[in-house]
This record gives sequence, structure tokens and C-alpha cells, in this order.
Amino acid sequence: MKFTEEHRFDFPLEVVQKAYFDPAFAPRKYAELGLADIQVMDSSSDANESSVVVRFKMLPTVKLPGFAQKFVPQDKPVGVQQTDHWDKTTNRGTLDVELAGMSSMTTLHCNMELVADGEQTVNKMNWTVEAKVPLVGSKLAKVLAEDIQQKSEADRQATATILADYAS
Repeated sequence: MKFTEEHRFDFPLEVVQKAYFDPAFAPRKYAELGLADIQVMDSSSDANESSVVVRFKMLPTVKLPGFAQKFVPQDKPVGVQQTDHWDKTTNRGTLDVELAGMSSMTTLHCNMELVADGEQTVNKMNWTVEAKVPLVGSKLAKVLAEDIQQKSEADRQATATILADYAS
């Protein structure tokens, strides 16, 4: 399943770049979102690239149908590993999400691009969500995509809150 999202911020591109290219930004955002057991597994940053690998636990946002609860429990936090990678020269990045116990059967990948729009900045996101599970793969992918979409506005708001610190 493929879908697009945009996060618009009332900050110039330079401020958003400063935050998104900072390996400390992602774990701070996850803390702002109230996620549990946040651990930075790896991070790096140089003149051309930055990346961070973070593990955390979170609850699903959407009501999961019975078949999906076999893969993702409704009432228990799910272990997540997220890898953010940015090319500072192009303002393009990728985000890869691995769900504990499901990484071999799911793909959650996002191509991102930061684009200036006057005094605002837009993070344009193109998601691909796949589940390689016989019979129910497309249904599971749809549920996972819905969960991402449900969390999107909270993610945007947490980012906007943190961006204010990068602007000063």
C-alpha cells in the first residue's frame, strides 16, 4: 500500500534542516510523543549525511481487527526500531520502521523531502507499507498504514513544538 503525507511547519527550511539533520532530534520527538523505552542504537552526522537508529515501544492507535492482533497486540506496547537517514546536500531522506517480531514479513518505508515554501517548510513523505503474509497481507498492510496516518498529526505537532528550540 502506498500513500503520501505532508507535514507543514511555520519555520524556514534552515530551521527544519537543523532539527531533522540532528541525530538528537528523533529521540527527543519520541519522548515528546510519550513513547516508552527510547534507546538510541546508532547515530552519525557529517557534512553530507546524518542518520539515527532509535528503538522504542508504542501502542497501536487504530482498533485492530482480530486477524491483525495475531501479529500486533492491541493492548501491549509494540517494539519498534526506526532508522532515519538524511542526505544534507539534497534535503532528501528515508525512514524505515521495523516492528518487533514482524520485520521479516513487513516493509514500512518512507521517502522524504524537505521543501521550502516561502517562510514555511514542508516535509513531503511517500510511504510504502507491505505485509508479506499469506491471505491477509494486504489487509494487514492497510491496518499498519492506517496506524501511521492516525499518528501523523501528533508527530507533526511534536515536531513543531521542538522546532521552536532550533529557531532560537
